[in-house]
Amino acid sequence: MAGNNKRHQVVIVGAGLGGLTAAAFLQRFGIDVHVYEKAPELKEIGAGINLDSNAIRVLLRLGITEEELMEVAVPLKEVWEFRNGNDGRVLYSEPYKKEFGAPHVVIHRGELHSLIKSKVSKDAITVNHGCVNVEQDDDGVQITFDNGVIVEADVLIGADGGRSVVRNAVVDTPPKMRFWAAMYRSLVPIDQVPASERVPNRTAWLGSRHFFMRYPVSGGKLLNIVGAVPRSHWEHNGPIDANVEDFLAEFTGWEENIQAMIGSAQETKLWPLYDMDPLERWSKNRITLLGDAAHLLLPFLGQGAAQAIEDAEVLAGNLKNLTKETDLSEIFARYEGLRKPRASTVQFMARTIWNFIDPPYINTEISSIPGDDIFNQYKSLFNMHEWLNGYELQKDVVS
Repeated sequence: MAGNNKRHQVVIVGAGLGGLTAAAFLQRFGIDVHVYEKAPELKEIGAGINLDSNAIRVLLRLGITEEELMEVAVPLKEVWEFRNGNDGRVLYSEPYKKEFGAPHVVIHRGELHSLIKSKVSKDAITVNHGCVNVEQDDDGVQITFDNGVIVEADVLIGADGGRSVVRNAVVDTPPKMRFWAAMYRSLVPIDQVPASERVPNRTAWLGSRHFFMRYPVSGGKLLNIVGAVPRSHWEHNGPIDANVEDFLAEFTGWEENIQAMIGSAQETKLWPLYDMDPLERWSKNRITLLGDAAHLLLPFLGQGAAQAIEDAEVLAGNLKNLTKETDLSEIFARYEGLRKPRASTVQFMARTIWNFIDPPYINTEISSIPGDDIFNQYKSLFNMHEWLNGYELQKDVVS
């Protein structure tokens, strides 16, 4: 490596939830870490996300207090409730379990991003730097950005999402991004929806090859509504502005309250839903991956953010004693051995859920699959809840 470039112990490419969580933990351990983000300003797009207890325990250890969290999050009473989309009958409900040792909440992604960002020093984050190339040798890693800036690091962490540039320096063959469906997302003032829907529950309606969900966010001021719909292909680079009328039309004939919630939206976006098969490896020499860069998954388990946050704590904990003499191959082998099996299982489970909702090899024009039939298959995965929430990461972090 040339010696004239700025150098850090650890560089993280990507200032999303996982990248910032890793940076915050590494700073707590006294590691010189710097985060580079391609966006011109540091903010998270999107709407509501689910955070199971497994992720909340990590955030509490990061130093985010429960009081800070509850200013913007909504703790769930029913962590899952399933209903038939046509008539609203409750098919199943699962209450929050205190034995998991932390709340189960729903939160606006941007508000969670701000909480985590507050735990990273401002001078450790640089925006407007899109990674375009990565090279490494025995001495370090060289990262080149789209503005011509070059920095060096002892360790590079790729937290740059499903279309990761850093990943190209790790795997021999880039993974195929698999498109599955599209999802409408909207935020609605909660006082504009039926009173019966203003509850601290995560409720999903199933049926007719569609999936509709709602839950409150932003301290209960807004209702997050999403509708997953079958699509055979996607012709855009990312999410697109969509019409509320089209969102409403997708759920024609569904329960009256669903129509009312969608009709209360002033705007909506349509997002493509992609995942990818498990990677051959997550690490190579001085470079490793976390979050969507390592294991892009569908949203039907509500575990995308949680798995990235878990990755971050385990990786940072295993790098806490990093020096120039550290055997990175041993650390990364341990990290990948601990995290890859769990994340790959979550990828598979999330994909399986959509296959229940929109079964493959069936003509997409068929729309008569009732919510009960989908649910009877879906419920076979419910023992996953204890496996997801009861998992204790601290045993995977070097003391």
